[in-house]
Amino acid sequence: MNGLLSLRTIGLTSGALAVQATITMASLTLAMLAADPRSGFDISRSLVGLYTSSVYLGAAIGAMLAGGFVARYGPIRVSQFSLFSATVGVAALAFGNIWIALPVAFFIGLGYGPANPSASELLARHTPKAYRPLIFSLKQTGVPIGAGAAGLCVPLLLGYMSGAETALVIAGFSAVLVLLFQPWREQFDTGRNPSAPIGYQEVRESMAMVMSYPNLRLLAAASFGFAIIQLSVGAFMVLYLTEAIGLTVIQAGGVYAVIQACGVIGRIAWGAILVRIGDEKGMAMLAFLALLMAIGSGCAAIMNGGWPMPVIIAVCALLGFSAVGWNGIFMAEVANQAPADKTAAATGISIGCTFSGVVVGPVIFGILADLTGSYAVGFSALAILTGIAAVVLYSAYRRTVGLVTE
Repeated sequence: MNGLLSLRTIGLTSGALAVQATITMASLTLAMLAADPRSGFDISRSLVGLYTSSVYLGAAIGAMLAGGFVARYGPIRVSQFSLFSATVGVAALAFGNIWIALPVAFFIGLGYGPANPSASELLARHTPKAYRPLIFSLKQTGVPIGAGAAGLCVPLLLGYMSGAETALVIAGFSAVLVLLFQPWREQFDTGRNPSAPIGYQEVRESMAMVMSYPNLRLLAAASFGFAIIQLSVGAFMVLYLTEAIGLTVIQAGGVYAVIQACGVIGRIAWGAILVRIGDEKGMAMLAFLALLMAIGSGCAAIMNGGWPMPVIIAVCALLGFSAVGWNGIFMAEVANQAPADKTAAATGISIGCTFSGVVVGPVIFGILADLTGSYAVGFSALAILTGIAAVVLYSAYRRTVGLVTE
């Protein structure tokens, strides 16, 4: 029985990771095509940015609607929809028309948003609670894996075919996964409620549920802040290292790769550590990661070109382990704090807050950099934000385990 359970857990985790990686790759395909002259996609940076914003706007809405869709159709069917949205969205790029791609980017986002809530519902139902931190962390490595796959596969395919054909190949891969998930539906899409509300009523009920649980409310707010630092680091670190620290583009690219690699390692390592020390310490672990983010951001705010290269790499690695490595622990903790039958709804609202941070974070950081002519103010603001989050999260943990009384 234990062997069968282990095999099922591995299968479900691998499936959830595949969905996450595929839809992440789909969301980044246009940017990779636009960056390579061989693709024939002559698209400006501003339009690529608009395309990306459309994806995440759709993702925020899709995530908040996910609870009702999962309750009515089941997590496997919703995962299939996520893959279908990726298929249609990337296939539309074959037309080579950004004005077709933009509305379809929003459709990709509508599928991207429910991918995490549906996976969380599925894994929360069918994996041992004690191992959730590791399982959810492994699942979350799908995001950097998908980003890496886009960066590797698109240039490789362009060596043999056109940009339009490359888009169709990636879309075809996603379509195959839609079909491969179908045999799982009868086994795992059980307990569906055909009358479950979908739309404004469901979102309102899910938001009310999250707001009624102090820890869920805090986790949603924390994810907004964590997304701000993650996307700000992702969007501006190379510019910061070249413009403020004086590294070459090649050196900065290498350091950026270290950040992403540490993010993947961190997602797995933090999950494994939390399994070891006990999943009831999830809030404390998130507080610790927020503290590391604050330290890393504070160091980045005062860092200059006179610092030794190993120290610069160490600071960036710290940001990778924390600001890029928090996601799996967060997903597992939301699942632990949510009512047993409301995992998808709680995750959806929380992820909606996360994607809101994704949208506004880089904009605010960029405005601060432009207004002050320095990256130090932006990193200082991130240090203050995550420092406050660390204190609040740890205080919530102490209240939860009864170390303090109201």
